[in-house]
Amino acid sequence: GPPHRWFVLGPRRSGSYIHIDPLGTSAWNALLQGDKCWALFPPDVPKEVVQPKHAGGREAISWFAHVYPQLAASDNPAHRPVTVIQRAGETMFVPGGWWHVVLNLDVTVAVTQNFCSHTNFNAVWLRTRKSRPKMSEKLREQLRLHEPKLYERTKHLADVADAGNASSSSSSSSSSSSSSSDSESAARSPASVRGRARARRDSRSRSRSRRRSPSKERSAEREVAACRSVARRDRQPLRRDARSRSRERSRE
Repeated sequence: GPPHRWFVLGPRRSGSYIHIDPLGTSAWNALLQGDKCWALFPPDVPKEVVQPKHAGGREAISWFAHVYPQLAASDNPAHRPVTVIQRAGETMFVPGGWWHVVLNLDVTVAVTQNFCSHTNFNAVWLRTRKSRPKMSEKLREQLRLHEPKLYERTKHLADVADAGNASSSSSSSSSSSSSSSDSESAARSPASVRGRARARRDSRSRSRSRRRSPSKERSAEREVAACRSVARRDRQPLRRDARSRSRERSRE
C-alpha cells in the first residue's frame, strides 16, 4: 500500500506548509518531544484564502510570518485559524479534508499516521478510486475478503460517483485539495453530513466558550502571539546572514 505512517524528527523553525492530507484521509500526530504550533481551517475555506501569494516561499515559518497574522485578524470568522500549541505527550487529530500547517517551536520528535475508518470511508473511497484506480481495485478486493460491509458500500458509491462525475468536470491534486465532484458525491453520504454537522456544532461551541471565558480567550491570544513571535524572531538571523554574505561578496 501507499506510505501512511511516519517517524518525524524536525529542528526548530522547520515544519510543513499548509496542505490537505491526500485521498480524504484523517490523521493523528503523537508528539514525543518538543512543541508544535498548528493552524487548522475547515474544508470549506477556499484555497486562495489559506495559500495566498506571499514572500518567503512555501515554508511553514514564512506562512506564519506573512499569512497567519492576516487570517488571525480576518473580519470573516470562518477564515480565522484554529490555533493549537501541542506539547510533548499530546496527540493531535486532523479530520479528513481540513487544511493544516505546522511549525516546530523547538526540536521535535513525533509519530504520525494517515488512516481511513468506517466514518470517513465514503470520502476516501471516492477520492482513491478517482486518483488511484489500480490501488482502489486492490483495496476493493481486500474489502471483499475482510470487510464485507465496506465492500457493499463501494457498490452503492459506484452510482453516487457516476452522478457526481456527470455534473462536475473540475479536479485537483489529491495531496493539496479535493475535487468538487468528489465533494458533491461525499456530501450525499449520511456519514459526511453527520461529520459536517458535528464540525459546525463544535465550531459554535468553541465560539460560545471563548465569549463566556475571558481567561481562556487571553490564553489563546498568548499562544497565537507566541507563534507569531517565534516566526518573526527566527527570521531575523536569516536576514542578517543574507546581508553579511552580500557585504562579503561586495568586498571581494
